[in-house]
Amino acid sequence: MGGHEGFKQGLHRVANAIGKNQEQKDRFFNVMDKIFFLPAGRVLANAGTDNHLLFNCAVLPVEDDMKSILDTNTRMGLLWKAGCGVGVNISPLRAEGSIVKGALGEASGPVSFVDIYDATASTIKQGGNRRAALMVILNDDHKDIFKFIDAKQNDNIRWTNCNISIMITNGPENCPPGVLDRIAEGMWDTAEPGVLFLDNIQAQAGCENVVATNPCSEAVLPPFTFCNLGSPDWIDIWNSSTSQEDFLNRLKSVYYTSLEMLDNIYDVTDYCLPEMKESSLKDRRLGSGIMGLADYFMANEVVYGKDNSLQLLEDALIARNEAGDRWSMDSGNHNVVKFSVAPTGTISHIAGCSAGIEPIFHFIRKEKHGDEYVPYIHPMYEKYGGRGKKLPEWMVTAEQVPAEEHLAVQALIQKYTDQSVSKTIWIPKDSTFGYVKDIIKRAYNMGIKGLTIWRDGCKRAGAIRKADKCPNCGAIVESVEGACFFCAECGYSACSL
Repeated sequence: MGGHEGFKQGLHRVANAIGKNQEQKDRFFNVMDKIFFLPAGRVLANAGTDNHLLFNCAVLPVEDDMKSILDTNTRMGLLWKAGCGVGVNISPLRAEGSIVKGALGEASGPVSFVDIYDATASTIKQGGNRRAALMVILNDDHKDIFKFIDAKQNDNIRWTNCNISIMITNGPENCPPGVLDRIAEGMWDTAEPGVLFLDNIQAQAGCENVVATNPCSEAVLPPFTFCNLGSPDWIDIWNSSTSQEDFLNRLKSVYYTSLEMLDNIYDVTDYCLPEMKESSLKDRRLGSGIMGLADYFMANEVVYGKDNSLQLLEDALIARNEAGDRWSMDSGNHNVVKFSVAPTGTISHIAGCSAGIEPIFHFIRKEKHGDEYVPYIHPMYEKYGGRGKKLPEWMVTAEQVPAEEHLAVQALIQKYTDQSVSKTIWIPKDSTFGYVKDIIKRAYNMGIKGLTIWRDGCKRAGAIRKADKCPNCGAIVESVEGACFFCAECGYSACSL
């Protein structure tokens, strides 16, 4: 997984670093070797090496004074250097133009300090081999809320290293005048900002003081705590099962082991900053997730988001939580939360399964890796598809799933998940601002904690591009809407009439 290390060597390294005895080491290796469960990227990269930080992300606080603002910047830099993403809620910072006591001047406002954080992220990224991930959150009732939203809308090169989200503090219907409209316009135009629902987040036991999330919003965390992530691969577990009952029993076993493995991480990791250790050890927050969900649905020949898929999903979630209850009883109930559904970019690639709980984005596509887009064909397309062949009705892509069914999947998973769920709601190109607002309201009323909307054709460049396979030479060629097909590899061209 690093340098000249083989895959199995890397898994042995991880299992030996995290397991507390030989039985655990063998069991941890086996569950990873079968691709039933993979811990998050920092664990796979760092466990058993000289870099002992095994967490993917953290949440930091910031207070309304210059020392705190700059201390947070320093802490961010140190965490990014170690490969850890950061989330921060900047709402404590006073609005631009406010009087600064003891100084001859006015406050520059929270937006100006995001420039500093983003510049530090850019510097760290340029000096290392991993992108510095940052989530910046502002509450909807902050006086600078419109400046915050507009900063990224009006300048497409500003804050390129951070995601931004609005914390809706008392439900969408109670947003200050104009705020929900501006959020919807931003989502429609650039897929940002995302939204978080504070009262839905704080309703969960152990999250009463949470005001921020990690960069992808699946981990809702108090200040000075880490997210501790990994995901079972449902499709590989299903493929090794003999029946639905066998699958559910295997799922319980894998989830129990995943929680045991993630809990051990707290006892072998470095904490990078002394402030992080006390809070993290006190709560021992776990984040066992899901990946391969879309593949699992297709293997069962059900359409993503339809009623029969939701029933399959709920049965599995109930089994997962039974494993969580057994782990809590056996461990003395020392984990404040146990489940968190991450997007699983790195580990789903390793597993060769669909990412997180998302439907397939495109069966033939080009995916961004670093500065390049590399070709990918989903294995089920190879089995059932091909130019001129009609795919089975249960082989759907994200753009074919209605927003209401995207929401139904996210809401059902959120119902059974104590942390949060990272998911993107795809909407058609011709959707209106009003439709976006309606989705935000629906998501809130369904108990969802965080929401990201992607409108087909929005300005934001995606990490995945739709492609097609050249019928002449087999090369993967990026699709351009409304244009003729042309293969630069062999010169083949064709136009649809």
